[in-house]
Amino acid sequence: MFRLRLAKVAGITAFWTVLSLVQPLYDELVYRAYQADVSFYSFGRSLALNPLAALVGGPIAAGIVIFFIKERLRRQPFWLVVAAHALTYVTVILVLTWTGNLWYFSLELGRPLLDPTTLSGANAWFFGPWTVRNLLFWTGVATLTSFLVEVFDILGPGFWTHFVLGRYQRPRPERRTFLFLDLAGSTPLAERLGPERYHEFLAETYRDLAEPIARARGEIYQYVGDEVIVSWRDRQGLEDARCLSCLSLVRATLAARAPQYEARYGAVPSFRAAFHQGVVMAGEIGVLTRDLVFTGDVLNTAARIQERCRDLAVEALASEAIVDGVRGAHAFTFEPIETVALRGKAEPVTVYALHEARPAATAGGTP
Repeated sequence: MFRLRLAKVAGITAFWTVLSLVQPLYDELVYRAYQADVSFYSFGRSLALNPLAALVGGPIAAGIVIFFIKERLRRQPFWLVVAAHALTYVTVILVLTWTGNLWYFSLELGRPLLDPTTLSGANAWFFGPWTVRNLLFWTGVATLTSFLVEVFDILGPGFWTHFVLGRYQRPRPERRTFLFLDLAGSTPLAERLGPERYHEFLAETYRDLAEPIARARGEIYQYVGDEVIVSWRDRQGLEDARCLSCLSLVRATLAARAPQYEARYGAVPSFRAAFHQGVVMAGEIGVLTRDLVFTGDVLNTAARIQERCRDLAVEALASEAIVDGVRGAHAFTFEPIETVALRGKAEPVTVYALHEARPAATAGGTP
């Protein structure tokens, strides 16, 4: 999860840096409109220092929230999480503002940082109207940031491109690569753990899957009970064999966390995998709630291939379309299996068993 968290910190910092330009531009427009004489104000200095403050404060505030606070509040209500994150952001901003004032007055007065004159000047400025104005502005920014991060986590990264940009308001054909991951032994495990503990097991497993899927540039299309469906647009999943690398990375991640799973649940998650690719229809469906839905024979075939994993007692199967399309180095060899008639399919489909050529703990690399 480290890379995903680091990406969020970078995104928040970039967001703050852009918004930090709003304040000096607004001030300049107000001063010009009212022809105010503010000799202490410099538009150029403000335009330079505000982004610098965001570049310094953003990683600190976002780092504290994303790496230390967010996971601890995972089970709390949405409003409480947003409020706690916003309060943390604002607290860091205030501390940095006071520290920046102290440093500025130290340089202006030519006195040490903790000199009484320096402290007096910094405090007078800090508790003045400028800080109140800044506090109101950045409280709004912090609250908006907290809200957007939580919505982003709930809806997923594809939401912004799919729905905000209106890409799928009309159905459109799209070539997609799919990876179906089905949790092996889920039924006896659910009976042994009970509903609540089994749900915790699934939630922890899916959290661990997030980073390897992101590293392979995949999109989580759906969680269907104990099954995860991952997809790649166009040929992105076939380029550099990213779809296969995704399976390697998933196995490596779960193998690395095997002791923790064994200690908590007495079982380590493992998945049967099915790969297929082809053209689907992609579009928004729903009125009260909207979702991006893929339809077509490709998904039906992938689901049938997934079923054959269990029937043939193999961990991973791929269609001929995947085998023909994969290029580049990867950790798998393909064993052709006799052409099989899949349930619901008029034409038989040739499938291949996938065997990893080296241990999962070192497989995959960085796609």
